[in-house]
Amino acid sequence: MKNWGLVFVLVLVSCASPHPNEVEKRQFEVINYGLYITTTSWRDDHSSSPTGKMTRSGDRVHLETTTSIPPIIDTRFGVEYIVRSNNNRPVKLKFKWTPSTPIVGKLGKEYGEVSYEKIKKTNYLQYAGYILSIESELKTESWTLQIIYENEVLYEKEFFIN
Repeated sequence: MKNWGLVFVLVLVSCASPHPNEVEKRQFEVINYGLYITTTSWRDDHSSSPTGKMTRSGDRVHLETTTSIPPIIDTRFGVEYIVRSNNNRPVKLKFKWTPSTPIVGKLGKEYGEVSYEKIKKTNYLQYAGYILSIESELKTESWTLQIIYENEVLYEKEFFIN
């Protein structure tokens, strides 16, 4: 009977302890944001994108720390960040880009947001960016990026198109 009591106590203690893979706000660190030059590794079909594609960025160069984005096709902006973790396990993050007013995609569909989920390495410099690719993306006043982990907003930044 003593063994069962010990097992019960250990189970209770382990349930009360924080999960080692949790991401807390203090573990999410923004390194830089603003305008970038990026290379494109590849493009995937993506139905929630106004262009119908999602670009995977390769190398990048940070040009300027700013929230002021010029309304020019192929302008690239975003944020570099690190998710800190004690165990180096990857985490699933949701990225949500929201224009201040809905935009119209290439096929005439209206978009109030562009969102996607990605498995990201921890303790590694990452980038989340957006490329202004069509005219309607230039006509909104701003784009807001949210980076979300398990329904908790870890980071939010508004970029102004002007």
